[in-house]
Amino acid sequence: MPEKIERTGKLEREYVSEVLDSQFHSSKGGMMTSRREKSFAERFNMKYAICFINGTATMHAVLVGSGTAALIAILRILVKREEIL
Repeated sequence: MPEKIERTGKLEREYVSEVLDSQFHSSKGGMMTSRREKSFAERFNMKYAICFINGTATMHAVLVGSGTAALIAILRILVKREEIL
């Protein structure tokens, strides 16, 4: 039988406990998000950072921010019209 591999450490357990202890109140949840955004911005020497709930929301923001969303919307219309496949 393979040796058991720990996937979480003490720090991860502390963070989870902190969130559970807060009873998921938005002020505490917001605090965790703000801490993560600040940490990320500092790590990459940026003024700001934004956390997203999942990868889809992240990619949507990237596409909208880059102006690509308009192109995707046009492509969807053309595909529906069967003008391009």
